[in-house]
Amino acid sequence: MAMGDEEYIAWLVSITERCLGARIASLLKKHIRYCFERPGMDIRIRLDHFGAILLIPCNQMPEAWANLLHIFCLDDYRLDLVSDLIRPGATIIDAGAFLGFFSVLAGLEMKRQGLIISVEPSPLARRVLYENLLANKLEHISRVEPRLLCGKPGTRELLLTRYWALSSTNPLYLDEMEEDVSDKITLPCITLEELMRFHKIARIDLLKLDIEGEEREVIEHSIRTGLLSSGRIRGLIVEVHPPLTDMRETLTLLARYMREGGYELLEVNPLLPGWKQVIVVLR
Repeated sequence: MAMGDEEYIAWLVSITERCLGARIASLLKKHIRYCFERPGMDIRIRLDHFGAILLIPCNQMPEAWANLLHIFCLDDYRLDLVSDLIRPGATIIDAGAFLGFFSVLAGLEMKRQGLIISVEPSPLARRVLYENLLANKLEHISRVEPRLLCGKPGTRELLLTRYWALSSTNPLYLDEMEEDVSDKITLPCITLEELMRFHKIARIDLLKLDIEGEEREVIEHSIRTGLLSSGRIRGLIVEVHPPLTDMRETLTLLARYMREGGYELLEVNPLLPGWKQVIVVLR
């Protein structure tokens, strides 16, 4: 969204006030004005209710604030359905970590005990991800994985965008999102099987998979290699991004394998009317 979109800003302020209080909603207005004038700077926000401190680059505002609200307030990933998996001692993979908001929330819910692997290939977002893990005293339970999560090894070109969260290896996804490419970098891939072996993980308690159009490839790889079983991955939260990934076909694939692997499908949740994303939660 454009910085001058008053209706969008009003929506952000309204959600912020309802969830985080009038003081932070007032701060948001000041932060937006500050960032408009100083796009090269960062802002830092303290969410007292969650005990979180979050750094946000001004050049990612106001979209990054919306990302914050979607994770901490609107619960897009439906963590209420898998709260028993986010506990002290858990192992969580945050694939598509962006600025680390999900990793921070999970780490705080885990009482800073366990392991979080934040997969974020964009070097721009990764700088802030590190800062947010440090600010919340999560560095001792966190590892940052800079490679692309893929369904097969090799290298791929990551297409970087102005809003870093939409960077993708799939140009069709960016066309669908009407997002321009600002730069390109070639990065190595790592499969989920290789990631678990590299980090010496036998089992994942919760895998959050939101990798901008490449989710199906990772899911199919997990099925082929036997990883998608309740003994290896206890819970899965995935955003499915049509039209690149056929929604019905992917959900049918998940539902069939879910029954065979001992999972229960908890929810298929469209995020917004007319918006082509679906949250699938398995456990």
